Amino acid sequence: MEPGRGPKLFLAMAVVAVSGVAIAFAAGLQAAPPLRPAVATESPTARELYVKNCAACHGETGDGKGTTVLERPARSFKAGGFSYGNTPDAVLRTITHGIPGSLMPSFGEALAEADRKQLAAYVIALAPPDLVVEAKDTVMVVRDKPVIARGKLPPIGPVANETVRGLLVGLPSGLTFAYDIEEMRWLGTYSGEFADRRDWIGRGGDVLLPLGQLVRAAPLPRHPQLFTLRRKDGDAERLSTRLASTARSKDSVRIICEVRDSLRALVAQVEETPDILAGALGPGWKRTFKLQRRQSLKGLQFDFGNPAVARWCTVDHELAYMLTAGPTPAALDVKILRHPKEVSYVPGWIEVLADADSLQWTLYELPGVILPAAEDERHLALVRASMELR
Repeated sequence: MEPGRGPKLFLAMAVVAVSGVAIAFAAGLQAAPPLRPAVATESPTARELYVKNCAACHGETGDGKGTTVLERPARSFKAGGFSYGNTPDAVLRTITHGIPGSLMPSFGEALAEADRKQLAAYVIALAPPDLVVEAKDTVMVVRDKPVIARGKLPPIGPVANETVRGLLVGLPSGLTFAYDIEEMRWLGTYSGEFADRRDWIGRGGDVLLPLGQLVRAAPLPRHPQLFTLRRKDGDAERLSTRLASTARSKDSVRIICEVRDSLRALVAQVEETPDILAGALGPGWKRTFKLQRRQSLKGLQFDFGNPAVARWCTVDHELAYMLTAGPTPAALDVKILRHPKEVSYVPGWIEVLADADSLQWTLYELPGVILPAAEDERHLALVRASMELR
């Protein structure tokens, strides 16, 4: 241990977000077939693996000029530079898990590990010879087990401030989750290398620097309380959330928090488990919350950081999805919420309707998904994707 319904969508004032299938969203844009990794035959050469699985987007020579028409050009390996890390481990991780917020799919199930290693070595060979680097002494590397680090974090997002008491959770998949320990609020998700402990140098005082590329930051302004408790008289009591401990296994990390009322009495214990997501809409991440009650939970509200203006839809009594504006006009960020019947969803909040000893909900986040332009087709694609996540 380490110390409304149906296809009807309710439109507020902006569009919201979803992650990565190659279905087109924009007037006049034709829907493209989803990018699916090809399944390699036994004992292929590295060149054969590349041509079969990568050349359509990245080009036969690695110049980024493939035959597939993409909304954003594929990376040119010949130009040098890998956005999610230049080390051999980082390139292999990208091939294995894909890149959330892009059309780069996961090959973890389509290709054997030996083939993925061959492919990583081939891709690196296409780059300039001085490109690949090894980690320096202050760099923390995530290999086959998650890594947890605490320290001062730099601003996450263009108008955010430094986080004095920050927490980074790095997973073997290449995702890093950043939190503010003061309220145990999610700040953002990175993809790529883990972190540089600059605060180890000299007299310290520098930041714990995430090295990956920021995929998404929590929307601003951030609500100061993660949990509130709505009493019978209608008043809302602000609750404090503090980190109690973290627990790490070979495959996952559990972040254990305590929720207390204004008298410091324990209301509930909350356990969050972040993880990578590889679904029909492409790569993303999920955060599962398990709540154990210590007092009555009825009226407890959880803020999951959804913008005030969003397009949302209830699929059924246990599923809802939300859309917010993505990185380009053709891409949306998608959040899918799976929750028990004792919990109700309203845009940006979850509210507990009835007491239970324990509750669990999962928030799936898929950044930069390209969806059909037609509303009914878009709704159908999201419902199907939501159902697959059950």
